[in-house]
Amino acid sequence: MSRRHILAACAGTLVAGGAGMVAMQSALAGTRYETGIGEQRRVMLVEGSSLFLDAATRVRVLANSSRRRLWLDQGRVSLIVTPAPVPFTIALDNGAAIAGPGKFDLRRDAEDRIALTALAGQAEVALNGTNRVLETGDRLRAQPGVAAPIDRPDLDTTQAWQSGRAAFQDDRLAFVVAEANRYSPTKLVIADPGAADLRVSGMYRMGDNLALGQALGQLLSIRVRPTDEAVLLGG
Repeated sequence: MSRRHILAACAGTLVAGGAGMVAMQSALAGTRYETGIGEQRRVMLVEGSSLFLDAATRVRVLANSSRRRLWLDQGRVSLIVTPAPVPFTIALDNGAAIAGPGKFDLRRDAEDRIALTALAGQAEVALNGTNRVLETGDRLRAQPGVAAPIDRPDLDTTQAWQSGRAAFQDDRLAFVVAEANRYSPTKLVIADPGAADLRVSGMYRMGDNLALGQALGQLLSIRVRPTDEAVLLGG
């Protein structure tokens, strides 16, 4: 069977509905790996590939001599795929990607937006009924009901999370807060709803939400109020 037919079959399987899909997922649930707030974890798979999980991440993996599949429920993971006769399938909403040997960055944010970046290597993607190819340096971003563009981000910035940093480029403050709260038990809270749409750009160290809140306050000219359990922004 050609790689194109395998890709189409995988995508069709992933988007199938009904009781048959539920039964299949139960049978092929895979192994679950999870990290907590501020925790990162490296996992070696039995067939030779490896994962590096970011904070607050949940992922399921089937990895053996007959099947290699990954489902990202939330968070972010760096995936290194080793060569094998069995293709490595990454589940996407309304589709799938077959990753060749190489390194890939996959994330799903709180709004169910998915980003798949080919850091090294190639991936064949079937999404929303269309087939596309990601080359090294390409990133596909997908969200429900919206066309999935492919762009070419800065790869060092894309991997900054692996060294405890996060890069933002004209992102909403609400997104920045949600991202920062994955790394710290002290939560950032937007006290003024009108501040949620303020835009943030820059590279920030994650894990110290008090310091990050103060930096955001200076950048955005908003009030910062630390409490015993949170750091309030605005208001």
